[in-house]
Amino acid sequence: MRRVLFSLLVVGVVFAIAYGAAASLTVDGGFLQAGDDTSLQGPTTGVTVSYQLRYDNNEKAFVVDSVIVWALAPAYAGKTVAVQLTQDGSAIASGTKNLPSDFGGGPVQVNLSPKAKAEYVTGVHVAIYTP
Repeated sequence: MRRVLFSLLVVGVVFAIAYGAAASLTVDGGFLQAGDDTSLQGPTTGVTVSYQLRYDNNEKAFVVDSVIVWALAPAYAGKTVAVQLTQDGSAIASGTKNLPSDFGGGPVQVNLSPKAKAEYVTGVHVAIYTP
């Protein structure tokens, strides 16, 4: 009985740590550019993202349904926000959201496909661009 309780305790702690570690990341600022377009704009200090998690009974694990990119300025109206989740540098999920021309600023939720297991996510990349 003690072994079962100890095992359940260890599993609970591991899930709590994985959930907490994957819940929020900050993406470093700066621009990466190809070509000669000099009109890039964006928050040079980076953006903050958080994950929307749910438990998937088929996968028997927490999966990331979407990513919220926080505090985008109204200047991004008409732009596209692209998010990519990675595991050790390889893409495992991605999604885009087109912002309306009357976007007033604030958080933006980007739905992902396929749903990535939260425990596998080691990085997040965000791009904001003109479609």
